[in-house]
Amino acid sequence: AVLENETVKRLTSRKFWALNAIILTTFVCVWRILDELSDLVEGDHIGEKVFENLYGMTITTAAIFLAVMVAWYFGVNALQHVKLAQIGIGK
Repeated sequence: AVLENETVKRLTSRKFWALNAIILTTFVCVWRILDELSDLVEGDHIGEKVFENLYGMTITTAAIFLAVMVAWYFGVNALQHVKLAQIGIGK
């Protein structure tokens, strides 16, 4: 029972952090998309490469971060289920 409780705590913690990462990444993506749309609506085209590069780096970083977090989370989850199954707690 102690082992099971410890596992539940760890999984909950991982879910919490994965959720935070997803929320953060979604926020960055939405902000980027809205910003691009507002520029199009106003008819502005940012000529300065600095801003374009900054936006590009932001969205790329967010995408990579999300991909890594999702892969890590599902990988850890799968490993956890395998371990639990081996000791007879999991299904």
